[in-house]
Amino acid sequence: MSIRKTSDLSASFSPQRRDEIGILMSEFDRMIEQQKEFQTELERMVKERTVELSTANDRLYQEIKERKQAEEEARKSEEKLARSKRMESLGLMAGGIAHDLNNILSGVVSYPDLLLTDLSEKDPLREPLEMIKDSGQRAADVVSELTLTLHKI
Repeated sequence: MSIRKTSDLSASFSPQRRDEIGILMSEFDRMIEQQKEFQTELERMVKERTVELSTANDRLYQEIKERKQAEEEARKSEEKLARSKRMESLGLMAGGIAHDLNNILSGVVSYPDLLLTDLSEKDPLREPLEMIKDSGQRAADVVSELTLTLHKI
């Protein structure tokens, strides 16, 4: 006699007898029915658990995606903040330089004016002093434009 495992639960003994063999056959039928119910319940539980796991997996995937997006946005914000700080530092430095240059240039622009008021129109120093004054004024204008450009940034 050979015993083999099978998942085929279609066998049915349907006993016609009322003796011990009939009782045994009835018990086999009952066991097969229980096994079918157990298998059906197990399949239902596996399907439910598969759906739960699939849903949890989808949620996890979405959370990971959202976290990556948030991290990318945070990285971009940090880059923008760092760039803003660099620009602010550059602006402060340029503003300080512009202030210092304006202080220096104020003498180059204003002293020739003072000297020119005392000179006659034909004085040979008049032309060089006016060139110094004009050059100083052009330099002051360049510094002013630089300052305005930096404030726009």
